[in-house]
Amino acid sequence: MRPDRMTTKSREAFQEAIDRASRFGNPELHPEHLLGAMLDQDGGVAAPLLQKAGADVAALNDAVARKVDGFPRVSGGAEPSLSRRSLEIIRRADDEAKTLKDEFV
Repeated sequence: MRPDRMTTKSREAFQEAIDRASRFGNPELHPEHLLGAMLDQDGGVAAPLLQKAGADVAALNDAVARKVDGFPRVSGGAEPSLSRRSLEIIRRADDEAKTLKDEFV
């Protein structure tokens, strides 16, 4: 993952996801942290895109929050590391961006 290849909104979503994981005491950053950050992002594309596809964004956001609430918690101030699932998603997104000759979105 190269942050210099990410859009501003992508970087903001990742930072918010890291902040959420830290606030909840989660030792790993999971895709659900990132999805929650993307759904709540002002001016982001995730929520409007999902709404146009017919998804109930509020229900999805609630489901994501319940999932995150069930993640393990630890005390301490360490920044969360990326989970294996998050790493795989980032790798796939990076590969797709290279294929499309595009930035992360």
